Amino acid sequence: MSAGIGCFHARIIAKSLLFCNLVNKNNGVSPEEVDKWLAQNGKGTPLFAHGATLEEAARNAGVNAAALKQTVAQFNDFVAKGKDEAFGRTKDNLKAAISDKGPYYIVEQKPRFATTMGSVQLSKSMQVLDKSGKVIPGLYAAGEVANCVHGDDSAPAANVAWVATSAKLASDAAVKAIKTSK
Repeated sequence: MSAGIGCFHARIIAKSLLFCNLVNKNNGVSPEEVDKWLAQNGKGTPLFAHGATLEEAARNAGVNAAALKQTVAQFNDFVAKGKDEAFGRTKDNLKAAISDKGPYYIVEQKPRFATTMGSVQLSKSMQVLDKSGKVIPGLYAAGEVANCVHGDDSAPAANVAWVATSAKLASDAAVKAIKTSK
């Protein structure tokens, strides 16, 4: 069994959890690691719990089952409507409702610094734009804060190249602006 990405983000009291259906896709985690975590069933780190029902998965993860069921119902309603009223996701990001038939998997997610999805808004010369889309004079961005290149997915190996590329673009534009203002 290997870790997958068929996931939605759920707000659960005092925990940040990612609720996942496992798919056959390797995302840098070996099948052996996943099997080990599944065998721990919520009793180890990382928290990787499962159950035949939402209630069982919630119990194994130490999560409030009623809150999880309410969150799943709300998410499924958003999928049906094609709009996430809580987080603003559109139908493009609401691919499928959560099945009423298990098994279910819960994986705890913690803040990390892998990448930033989205970014400040930028001009073609890496200048930061204000809320009305106008250039903020003298403010340039590069790297993670200028990560609009990734869209809604991230290719981790591309991050280092993007830091170097965006820094070069931003610094060249800043130098040019300084030279032309003199």
